[in-house]
Amino acid sequence: MLEGWLEDRVAENIQIPAVHNAMAKIKIDTHQNPQLFLSTNQFYDPKIIGHFCEDRDPHLAVIAYKRNPGQCDEELIDCTNRNSLYRIQAQYLVSRQSK
Repeated sequence: MLEGWLEDRVAENIQIPAVHNAMAKIKIDTHQNPQLFLSTNQFYDPKIIGHFCEDRDPHLAVIAYKRNPGQCDEELIDCTNRNSLYRIQAQYLVSRQSK
């Protein structure tokens, strides 16, 4: 019931982060293509959703943290260190290096 209401709010172009955070959490917990949602939705809070994903699927947390480069660098590095995702971390750090 809640998911339908949230989808209606998203369809109405409501840009309130709490609505999109709730929608992201539902997509993640019910495995409804969360990768697509996390990479295409621009209104959720990446710190909140990344933290929510860390225990469930660290790869999803990385997708959330990478959404706005520079905003969640420390969280992404911490998550990749704790979950031994060194290749993903190295790729991200190389992409973020200053010229």
